[in-house]
Amino acid sequence: MAIPRVMRDVTVNDLEGAGRLALLTSTDPRRLEWVRRFRVSTRAMYSLAGKSPKFFQEVAQILLNSPNLMELCLPKAEYFLAAHPDLIERLISLKSLRVVEFGGPGNQAVRLLASSKSCLQSISILSPLRVPPLASISSVRVWEASDADSHQLLGNSQWMGVHEATWRSSYISLNSLSYTFPNLTTLCLFANLYNFRTHPEVRYECGESPWKHLDHIIGFIDDFAANQNNLFPIRRLTISESTPIGLWEARDAIPVLAVCSPVVLDLTFGPEACCDFLRESIPFLNRLKCLRTVLSDTTSIETLLNWIPSIGEHIGLIPLVAYCLCIRRPYTVTVDDTLMDWDFPTTLAESVPSTRFVALDMEEGGSRPIWWRVTRTDGVVRTNRVGNDVNDTVTDMLFSCDGKTDVIAQVEAFLHLWPGSGQLEEQTCQ
Repeated sequence: MAIPRVMRDVTVNDLEGAGRLALLTSTDPRRLEWVRRFRVSTRAMYSLAGKSPKFFQEVAQILLNSPNLMELCLPKAEYFLAAHPDLIERLISLKSLRVVEFGGPGNQAVRLLASSKSCLQSISILSPLRVPPLASISSVRVWEASDADSHQLLGNSQWMGVHEATWRSSYISLNSLSYTFPNLTTLCLFANLYNFRTHPEVRYECGESPWKHLDHIIGFIDDFAANQNNLFPIRRLTISESTPIGLWEARDAIPVLAVCSPVVLDLTFGPEACCDFLRESIPFLNRLKCLRTVLSDTTSIETLLNWIPSIGEHIGLIPLVAYCLCIRRPYTVTVDDTLMDWDFPTTLAESVPSTRFVALDMEEGGSRPIWWRVTRTDGVVRTNRVGNDVNDTVTDMLFSCDGKTDVIAQVEAFLHLWPGSGQLEEQTCQ
């Protein structure tokens, strides 16, 4: 007896793909019992809306027979759900659904979310239609909205369980966000249209946080610069841009650092802007322990090799514990090999004399830094690569530094429990 092909992740990109999937599952409907993640591409949904009823019928039929869905992504959700009312009841009855991403949701989509029998954990809303505010769902931990009006979408409800909220290109109020999500630990603000500075009703006294547990703020410089009067000290600050910015824009962030005074700082700047910005920001970085800089993949290898030895001239006075250099992909293997042959970790440790850990991150998206442990004895600098088995844990420990506990002692004690970790590929520089 043949074993049916297992399908866990399904993405429908066009009418032909939907037809093939419908044909495949019609021969053995049991295959759909294995589907956990179902996504319809935005291009397919918008290009076929009103033109191909067959496409939507086949997608609806697949969803009707997928009883164990955990993640669902539907662009143009209201249009789709309104055309298939039987599907709404079916999705409401699911008990395994955890992640929902709806584009253009309206009354039907809101009803689905509000009535779901599942323990939803993450909701993402893109360009909602004008609907009554969505009532709080206690199980949700992650909230994301794009092209939305926060007050219109959420009203006066409070989402006590949400720990991470992201707002993109939206009309938001810091005042309403702090009321709606009082237990946030991470807040992401990207290219939002609502300028807090021009609205006195949302002002907070400098140094006062409207959140008790907020730990990490992520956003674009424009969002921070426009709202510097509403910011407050924060453990981790990430200034994230789609492309590394220059010094002119970077200077807008200096007053932000003066208020936020982060312990962990992530920057996406060009090489020259990064050094100049850090040099001008030194008076406001007295709490900084862990620094990560992201450089563009368009940075030439020659520029990079010349830049690394000079970075100490700009940040040598900052008492850093850890420094991570992230180079955005795509990067060629030749560049990787050149950096390794050039003894990158030891040179970086020499350039930033206070560091006890240095890292290089060349993964796409910047998510997997490779760490080296730094020792300094009688003017001799040695770097030892941290073992792959504990590298992710070391990353988490260093980026969780709070400025109060001795993170060096914590990491050293952890590495001591793993023989061989931090003792590989030793390199020396005098």
